[in-house]
Amino acid sequence: MKLSIDSWIENRNYSNDKDIKESYEAVTALQTLNGKNVTQLIVGDINGFILIGGGPELFVVTQVVGEDEAFFNLINPECVSDEEEISLVTGGQAGGFPKKNCVPLALAEQALTYYVKHGDRSPSLRWEEE
Repeated sequence: MKLSIDSWIENRNYSNDKDIKESYEAVTALQTLNGKNVTQLIVGDINGFILIGGGPELFVVTQVVGEDEAFFNLINPECVSDEEEISLVTGGQAGGFPKKNCVPLALAEQALTYYVKHGDRSPSLRWEEE
């Protein structure tokens, strides 16, 4: 799988791309997201990708099937019906995201680890299709 992570200096993105084989490589990259200059990670292949933005405490996790055929957002089980918006920086820009879509690092790591190993979203986590 290919891993891409952004790296912002002022208004310019100097993304870093590399091939990965093990889930720990992706988790290590995820742990660098700080919501300031490192704000988005993408891991995928020709079958789709998982996109994680935000950091360092809360993250938005989206799995995309194929070439934008379907989108699934990870749901925080502690905030299932909470539509309050939280501001996170992803892709270098701040945006408001429903609280139910903002997950702690442990859930983002779990989703990412499963995706790298299986190329799909974890069935033990709750996802909502867009």
